[in-house]
Amino acid sequence: MIKRITAHLFGFTLVGLGVSLIIFSNQGAFPLDALNWFLAELTPIEFVDNGVWNYIMSTVIAIVTYLIIRKPKVFISIIMVLFVSLAISLFGSLISNTLPEHIALKIILAPVGLITIAFGANFTIVSGLPAAPVEQLMVVLTLHTNSLKRSRYYMEAVFAVFAIIAGLIYGDLFKQIGWFSIVAILFIGPLMELLMPLNEKIIGLKENENEVK
Repeated sequence: MIKRITAHLFGFTLVGLGVSLIIFSNQGAFPLDALNWFLAELTPIEFVDNGVWNYIMSTVIAIVTYLIIRKPKVFISIIMVLFVSLAISLFGSLISNTLPEHIALKIILAPVGLITIAFGANFTIVSGLPAAPVEQLMVVLTLHTNSLKRSRYYMEAVFAVFAIIAGLIYGDLFKQIGWFSIVAILFIGPLMELLMPLNEKIIGLKENENEVK
């Protein structure tokens, strides 16, 4: 169990690092991450940053999921996702204050961030512990769409609409919505599948053995 918990929290931390790298790159983030960033910039409270909004939106998504399936266990993920939010706040501040604003570096950091997210997300899957609220909602929607891929695209489309609205209000839509947003959505799945054997080898667990006994 200790190995599972360690892998789970480490995975969430990596996801937070990956999100921060993509946000810093300004090449285009995942729609939900872009929405969180725009909301943070629009919030006139200094300590309410991207990480805080990530936690707020995760809580909202958990509530929506609960209203659909009426199972209180979905709220367990809110505790776990705190590590993602803290990582986003910590790494976001560290990266923006230490790395130079060079376009070549940013173009490199975008795919590095995506790989980091895929690698981290796999740890949370292999651990067998509760997934993040957004993944839980995706699984619930799959029961109705009969397609995990279709459910993910539906969710990304909804998040994209809200991100675009927030970006327009912010006044610079392309600050976090760009070409890499499309790349991230299309390649996160294949990257996770490609890296999964490495994740399993590192922690000695397999995806089909991830149920906590």
